[in-house]
Amino acid sequence: MLYFTKIKPYLGSLLYVFCVGLLLFFQRSSVELQVFYVLGFALYLGLFFWRTPLQVLLALALVLRVVCFFKMPFLSDDFYRFYWDGYLLFNGISPYALIPSEALQVLPHSALPEIYSSLNSPNYYSVYTPLNQVLFALPFYLGVDTLQEFVFTYRLLFLCLEIMLFRLLYTRLKTTKFLLLFLALNPLLILETYNGLHIEFLMAYLLLIALSNKKNKAKALSIGLSAATKLITVLAIPFLFWREKKLFKNAIRIGLAGVLALFLITFPFLFIESGFFTSLNLYFQSFEFNASLYFILKEIGLLALGYNPIATVGGYLLPCVFLLTYSFVFVRYTQKKLDVFTAILMVFLSYYFLSTTVHPWYVIIPFSLFVFKPNFTALFWTCTVFFSYQYYNVNTVFVYWNIAEYSVVGFGMFLDFRGTRMKFDNGRLKIISV
Repeated sequence: MLYFTKIKPYLGSLLYVFCVGLLLFFQRSSVELQVFYVLGFALYLGLFFWRTPLQVLLALALVLRVVCFFKMPFLSDDFYRFYWDGYLLFNGISPYALIPSEALQVLPHSALPEIYSSLNSPNYYSVYTPLNQVLFALPFYLGVDTLQEFVFTYRLLFLCLEIMLFRLLYTRLKTTKFLLLFLALNPLLILETYNGLHIEFLMAYLLLIALSNKKNKAKALSIGLSAATKLITVLAIPFLFWREKKLFKNAIRIGLAGVLALFLITFPFLFIESGFFTSLNLYFQSFEFNASLYFILKEIGLLALGYNPIATVGGYLLPCVFLLTYSFVFVRYTQKKLDVFTAILMVFLSYYFLSTTVHPWYVIIPFSLFVFKPNFTALFWTCTVFFSYQYYNVNTVFVYWNIAEYSVVGFGMFLDFRGTRMKFDNGRLKIISV
């Protein structure tokens, strides 16, 4: 028994690698994907309950990322758009100036018709921020040509960026090293970053650096870069200002520096070409996927009105509710009844609970705050949000998966409000009930 206790962390690590590797061979719509993802998630939690050595966790984080290099993306087809936008920018054309069907007539490339046929939004301008576009184009400047080369180089770029930012946080957050590894080893972050090729990890790491930085200039640069990666970071900026001791002086200084950094990064693209805002508006008005509160309001509308009132609900009601929620959280924060980490977490969770579209990789953003604010809500959501891939399964009733997803998340919220806490004690995760 004692021998088994000693080998549990190592056996669990091998099984976790096996599960992640196996996940790469399923279709995103398969039920098997959900089963083995949940099994992998349980092993991921077990690693921290079994007091796995720090060196093993670090090695495991690297191995799991490398495993994803051997399979083309299958969780999302967004990578076709990444290739498309990067190729346009490499050839001196703004992705916000031409929709793909127009660009197809301008740029001769043997692979473009094949890429075009795989785009999920061929009639929309790009909705990815300028910093994203620079990263999309970088592989082409390094000499890649084919889609396979692009995917490999893009993953390698992600790995280099994550190692650099992780190392920066790892050396700075000496008392929360296991919490940082808890983030890095989460299967959602690994799969959606290195298979789905989504950039939420970069926004999250930059936000964590801003939250942990005491130097105003570095904080402003980090928050500006984070916002340039994903605009949702803007929601956190007021809370970063208000926590300063010299309130007005530092708030103005950080605010101006952060806005200036964001402005300099985005100006060459966004304020010259307007296609970005056109597609962004259509995205919020026209798309719906894996929503929670919105789906409830939608069903009420269908019963009461006989049609889907997405244009009204998605465009006016939910933003108003979010503004009220944001105002409430901010007032509580200024009254010192909430710490900065709890306040930002509540804002991010509220935003996604009220959104009409919640892709799995979005949940990486609120979960990243686990490093400073361990919570069950975001943790459970990184497990059950994978259920949303059943939307693509024509042989299942998606609403049941949707209910299951948010029921578990709701249970996590109950535990958080009840006061149940998680903490690391000598490298071992413990749950403390109140």
